[in-house]
Parts: sequence; C-alpha cells; structure tokens
Amino acid sequence: MTAPGVNGKVVVITGASSGFGQGTALELARQGASVVVAARRGQPLGEVAQACRDAGARAIAVPTDVSQPRQVERLVQSALTAFQHIDVWINNAGVGGLGPFERVALGDHTQVIATTLLGTLYGTYVAYRQFVTQGAGTLVNVASEVARHTAPYHASYAAAKHGVVALSDSLRQEVAQQGRPDVHVCLVMPTALHDPQDVIDTLVRLVADPKDTEIVSTDGVIEISAGRRKAG
Repeated sequence: MTAPGVNGKVVVITGASSGFGQGTALELARQGASVVVAARRGQPLGEVAQACRDAGARAIAVPTDVSQPRQVERLVQSALTAFQHIDVWINNAGVGGLGPFERVALGDHTQVIATTLLGTLYGTYVAYRQFVTQGAGTLVNVASEVARHTAPYHASYAAAKHGVVALSDSLRQEVAQQGRPDVHVCLVMPTALHDPQDVIDTLVRLVADPKDTEIVSTDGVIEISAGRRKAG
C-alpha cells in the first residue's frame, strides 16, 4: 500500500530484524524513505538493511539492545551522522513472557519490562529531544491490545504495554501544552488476531500522516472497548 508523503523521510525503526519492524523497513524503503534499522541480532539486521538498499533506499544497520540506554544514544547519533536529521522514530522492539506468573522466572519478567517498557522510554527520550531541537518529528510507539485491558498469563507484558500507553498519552499532553504542532506522538495497538500486513500498513501510513492512536483491526476496537467497560 503506497502512502504519499513517505518519500524522502528518514525513519529509525527498532526491533527491525524480523516481524513488523522488518516488514515496515522494507515497505518504507520501497516507497523512497531512508531507513535506520536497529535490533540486537547483527546478521539478520544487516540483511534487512541490504534488502532496503536493494530496493533503492539509503539504509544503515545499527545493532542495538534497546534495554541499554547508551546503545540507544549511540543509535540516535549514528542516524544523525548518516542522515543529519530524523523525521520519524518507531519504537517497535519488545519481548513477552507467557505463562502463569509464578512459573515465569523473575529474570524473564524483568527482561520484558527492560526491553518493552524501558526500551521504549529510552527511544522516546532520545527521539523527542531531537524532535524538539529540530522543531518537528513523529514518534510512533507500538503497544498492544493488552495495553488497555489485561489478560491472564501476560502479567509483565501487559504491565509494560500499559506503561507504553501512559508514556505516550502523557507526552502527547505535554506536546499540546507546550505548543509544538509539528511534533507528533502516535500510538499503535495491534491485536492478537490480525493480519501482520495490516500493522505494517498502519506504521507506514503514520510515517506520512501522523494520528494519535491507531487500533489495528475492527476486532481490536471491539476488544479494547469491551476491556474498558469491564475495567469500569
């Protein structure tokens, strides 16, 4: 799906070695964006960057563990060295720990929080500061349907994604209060039952046309609305 307004944008994508991140990087490259792909796994990440270049885009790979703030700082500096500015930053990296709460190792719960929530916080921090300096930019944080309600066996993941929503909503309020009309904070909420291409199309569309919140799939809207009613 072609999204007018993508051509020429510089986009940083975390969690880009597979899944939504990989698919989004490739689609953006095909549409003329310059991409900076980041993930922990260097070899597959390099292959994604090469595929983006094969599609005619400028692309660099920056191996990054988003749970490490110094590595996230290195990521933003690498992007600026290569392209001088950043138009869009997509915080997509995340991990989950599925199972009964007491049977999932504490270290695994901790890693879920470190990557999914703190990694998003670190990316948000460096990207937002850059956007303030530039006077413009779009931040896209990827959450989940469990970010608005909860589900059994997803305790730490749901907690992390709730944090991503709160971070994004609060920062968007600051943007409005400080009068920064060209700085955007977007939130994407995929659901468990969806076509992955729908998520990729949503992320690409937000690069061109920022919106506050995008719930991917009609079922997701229903599920999240039902979760809100139960919580109330």
